[in-house]
Amino acid sequence: MGISKKARKSVSRMIFAVTCLTLLAVTTVVSYLGYSAITQLQIDQNALQSKYDDINSQYFGLQANFSELQKNYSTAQSELTNLQSQFSDLQSQQDILRSNQSTMESQQDNLQANYSALYARYNRFLADYELLRSTSFSYLIFTDGNGNYYAENGTTRTVDYSGTDLAVILNAVITQGKTCYFLPGEYYLDSTVNIFGKNDIFISGSGLETSIIQVPSDICVFNITGTGPDVRNARFSMSNLAINSTTTSTQPAIFIKYMNDIHLSDLSINQFNTGYNIECTEKTYIYRCKAWSNKTSFSTGFKFVGYSIDVFLTDTIVLHNQPSGLGYSFDDCDGITLIGAIANPTVTSYGDGGYGFFFSNCHWVNLLGTISDGNGSHGYYLSSGFRYYFTGAWAGSNFGNGLQSDSAGHIMLSGCSFFTNRINGVKLSNSTSTTISTVISTGNTEYGLEVSNTNGITVTSSILTQNGNKGMFLDAGNSNAIIQGNNCNDNSDASFDIYIATPPTSDASLVSNNFGRIYQTP
Repeated sequence: MGISKKARKSVSRMIFAVTCLTLLAVTTVVSYLGYSAITQLQIDQNALQSKYDDINSQYFGLQANFSELQKNYSTAQSELTNLQSQFSDLQSQQDILRSNQSTMESQQDNLQANYSALYARYNRFLADYELLRSTSFSYLIFTDGNGNYYAENGTTRTVDYSGTDLAVILNAVITQGKTCYFLPGEYYLDSTVNIFGKNDIFISGSGLETSIIQVPSDICVFNITGTGPDVRNARFSMSNLAINSTTTSTQPAIFIKYMNDIHLSDLSINQFNTGYNIECTEKTYIYRCKAWSNKTSFSTGFKFVGYSIDVFLTDTIVLHNQPSGLGYSFDDCDGITLIGAIANPTVTSYGDGGYGFFFSNCHWVNLLGTISDGNGSHGYYLSSGFRYYFTGAWAGSNFGNGLQSDSAGHIMLSGCSFFTNRINGVKLSNSTSTTISTVISTGNTEYGLEVSNTNGITVTSSILTQNGNKGMFLDAGNSNAIIQGNNCNDNSDASFDIYIATPPTSDASLVSNNFGRIYQTP
């Protein structure tokens, strides 16, 4: 049966009511749940805000701490920088102190060495002085350093002579034939000390750097002359003195004539025209003496003239700067021996007569280990005479030839060296019986060896290389030449290293076993 319209309306109302109630219930539940959620959210938000505030507070605290730490770090960094700077300064100061300490130690060592040297010199001086006082001498010469000079008698120990004129005192003492010793000091001499006709004269100082005679006048300082050429005096000795010219000199420092048995040792002659002028003597012995000058007035270091016999020079030296200056000059002398003699000027141009060693009409001359370097003309010059023996001699950078011989005979060169001379290493002309063995002649501007008009020359086992022209040049006029076993390679001549104008006949020359480009007259 069908439902009535009224019933259907009642049902619809019921359904609507239920629906509304359901919606209300749902809304209430939802509202409650939403409210609960919002409430919880607010609670959580408040908690988070509280945590945020706490964290923010911690952050600001940390920020403050960080700023404080940064400030402290900056302060510490600044202090560290200052400390590093102070440390560097301290290190620098320490290095300076160490350097100063080293310097002071070095100075202390030097002072100690100087003190030891001075103490040793003082003790030596005392010993020498006591030795002098205990030695039999005639007079002891000394000065107070104020221009006053004294001569103490060796026998009475009293001062016999005193004054400001040294020459007067020395002439008074030495002319008596007395022996003199100079104590350390600087002595001024204005006039010549003359010693005539005396035997057994001995003059000595305490050393080249301690006993010094200053000469402000143009004088010959010591004039030692024997009685005459037929009546000579004997036994003159001088040693351990320096003699200095302080003016333009035209005189020799030491002049000796007509004396026999002369001994000169450990002398220094400075700025004189001629250092040692010795004439007509016999048995002259010179050891460790020198002559030097840088004045234009210089002439000769060692000069021997007249007929002098038996001359011995050992370890002597001549230094000067004059192109025409002569180192050693011998004229009419016999029996000359030079050992370790040196002529070593500092010249910059050619000078006529500027020889290291000059020999004119000399005989029996022996040169062992001599040196002639940088002279204004020839290193060695031989003019006439005979019997010249060179062993281990050296000549280099001379403006002329290393060695030149004119009309000298019987020359022997053994183990000698000739380097970079401005003309030839060796030049021989008008000589007889010359022997050259184991010689080196190289780098000379012209020839290593030039020979002309020489009878009987032998050249063996020698080296003549790198010369500006030929190594060896034997011009016409030579005879009886023997040229064997020589090395003459590498000379600048475009054609030949050895040029021999002597015909190769059996009685004229013998040329064999040489190295180099050779030409010989057919």
